[in-house]
Amino acid sequence: MRELWSRLRPHVETRRGTASVALAALAVHGIQTVIWPVVPGRDYVTYMRVYAEMWNWHSLIPWEMMWRMPVAPAVLGIPLDLFGPWGARIAITAGFVAVVTVWFSIARRYGPACAVAVAAALLLTPSFGLLFHRYSSDVVTAVAFTLLALAFVRLWEHPSTRRAAVAGLALIPVALTRPANQVVVAIVLTPLLLATTRAERLRSAALMATIVIVPLGTWTILNGARFDDRALSRGGGAWLPFYRAYVTDGII
Repeated sequence: MRELWSRLRPHVETRRGTASVALAALAVHGIQTVIWPVVPGRDYVTYMRVYAEMWNWHSLIPWEMMWRMPVAPAVLGIPLDLFGPWGARIAITAGFVAVVTVWFSIARRYGPACAVAVAAALLLTPSFGLLFHRYSSDVVTAVAFTLLALAFVRLWEHPSTRRAAVAGLALIPVALTRPANQVVVAIVLTPLLLATTRAERLRSAALMATIVIVPLGTWTILNGARFDDRALSRGGGAWLPFYRAYVTDGII
């Protein structure tokens, strides 16, 4: 076993190792699809209604438009609209591969063993795999948070205004995917903790805050113009953390 690990270890830290994990994720998802075909997930119908009404200035369902953020309906609707069921399958498969590969890359910073353990856990955990066979905002949220984690890890490793800008851009789709995700905007203060000069920290925090606030503020103004409700989102029944888990869905 040690001999096998000694041979594999050097490859984990190379691009070949990353490519191998991506191919493994693709194979695992393909095998899982035989057991769990890709089907509509939670609130799928709602997101499709919102997607259809996103392009209509005078929406027929203004209250529902305020309950949902724009990223999830667009990400779910566009592949399905352009390519039909195959578009949905390709999108959800790409999401699974991206999440596994990126978390493998993040974990690799803590050593080859950690990277392999993380990749194995994601590939072999049935509940995680099942998540990527339900076409819903859960998949969009998982991918968005994964890319956000990578951006902030890179910023923490090598602080710079450019990486702060990238982290701010990665934060936007997270905040615009679900109403409850708005709390994540608070991490724009993270640059204040970076190991760099005070001026650099302030510049990075100000830049990140500006990058995030501009699109969120624009969406709020747009809601005010379309629905006479100057709010980023009303959140539906999910405005309180774990409200659905305890009260509506009763899964806890």
